Amino acid sequence: MNTHRLITTLGLAVGAAIVGIPLVATTPSAAATSPTWENVRSAYQIARSEVTADEVDKALAIADGFLAEHPRDGRALTYRGSLSALRARLSWMPWKKLGMLNDGISQMDEGVTLVSKAAAGTAQEIEVRMVRGTTSANIPGAFGRGGVAYSDFKAVVNHPRFGDISTENRAAAMAWLAALSRRQGQEAEGERLQKEAEAIDQAIALKIREQAA
Repeated sequence: MNTHRLITTLGLAVGAAIVGIPLVATTPSAAATSPTWENVRSAYQIARSEVTADEVDKALAIADGFLAEHPRDGRALTYRGSLSALRARLSWMPWKKLGMLNDGISQMDEGVTLVSKAAAGTAQEIEVRMVRGTTSANIPGAFGRGGVAYSDFKAVVNHPRFGDISTENRAAAMAWLAALSRRQGQEAEGERLQKEAEAIDQAIALKIREQAA
């Protein structure tokens, strides 16, 4: 595997629908000395929308501040890991990309495990799997995250609270599961899931199909 080539072409999707994140994020207060969970999530959404090193670094700093006081918060750790993976894409130094990506993967995995143990069956579990699934689906295949992404979206669509989440997020989860099924060679299943996604929200389903191609 040509690691240098892989890490220099690393790309992550932006603007994906994530459970519980407002469509229009508000800027976290610079005066806050102790970041709240809402600050973490808001800064994450801004970083994913703007996709600049400055915004990602700001979001990482807020996540780190929150985690300093809440080190076992699985949601914050998952978001922090996704930000680290995004920061890997934006780094100009190839030798830093791999370290940032590996850190992000480790943090996301730990975060999802924590939430799955502490909040199984809740919307929080859907939220962290959507974050990890979307991030993992956009990491080059040679890093082996396709199976993780598939498992995450499979868990989301089969989750007992799936029907409670927004239409946009249901369509996004179904469309990503369709795309990942096609990547695994399950064309018929992928097309079946794609039709289900389009029936929920056609615009989102088609956008993700194009993005995942």
